[in-house]
Amino acid sequence: MDLTKVPAGFALALAQSELAMGVYADLDGKQKQMVLDKARRARTRTEMQQIVDTLENSPM
Repeated sequence: MDLTKVPAGFALALAQSELAMGVYADLDGKQKQMVLDKARRARTRTEMQQIVDTLENSPM
């Protein structure tokens, strides 16, 4: 996965969770774009962490 194409804060939060990173890697292009759009709109560390938490709790 190329983390250079994602917002820095999201990449840092994602790197702290192997589970969330795996879920993100398995998403299709449209799903990844939706997650990235949310990450770009996040204004706080808490909002970014909520996105990662959602990935961690996604059904696999």
